[in-house]
Amino acid sequence: MEFDPNAVETILVDSYSTLVNEVSTREALAQYTDHPEALARIWYERSSIYGIAVTMLGEYRTTEKRHAEALDYALHSMDIDISEAEREQILETAEYEPFDDVRGALERLNEGGYDIYVLSNGDPDMLAHMVQTAEIDDLVADTISAADVGIYKPDPRLYRYTAQKVDTPVSELVHVTASWYDIQGASYTGMQTAWVRRLGKTWEAVLKDPHLKIDSLYEIADELGV
Repeated sequence: MEFDPNAVETILVDSYSTLVNEVSTREALAQYTDHPEALARIWYERSSIYGIAVTMLGEYRTTEKRHAEALDYALHSMDIDISEAEREQILETAEYEPFDDVRGALERLNEGGYDIYVLSNGDPDMLAHMVQTAEIDDLVADTISAADVGIYKPDPRLYRYTAQKVDTPVSELVHVTASWYDIQGASYTGMQTAWVRRLGKTWEAVLKDPHLKIDSLYEIADELGV
């Protein structure tokens, strides 16, 4: 599949793992383990898996709830015993840091005339906090949450809902994400896709490939000529 920049009208961007680093929560975990990054990875990955599972089974729950459940699993899997107060402190203080290219790349896309929407499995209040702390609230037209429809990515229904929400045909949307399964959901809905290689990850060559593989968000701006 070749990327067609002339077909792009609107840009969708994933949040966690794409705009912000999913393992930056290691800072909040460091005092409880000698392996905070490993713990942070388990925490994030289990939360993502729980989102997929509850959607398949029709048992939607908030991101806040599954995030807390995933933390419990991550701690248990690494034999880390903490108090309820310490657990609550982690949940309250863990922050996701934006990647270095986010502000500059989104500025170029915005100045190039593209509307940018964040499409995420995160709860609306989490997304509001994320765009504010990442300092991109002035560049994003809106955030679209799985909570709007009670369905998590990569269910195609969420992507179709998003296309209606932003009033753009799916064929004129490009979804930019670091998530393999997010690429699949967007691709099977008919969107163009761009996979961002974050944290040195390798593309998983199962099902559909993205239209673009990029190392930085600046590259999507380059492809669009802005």
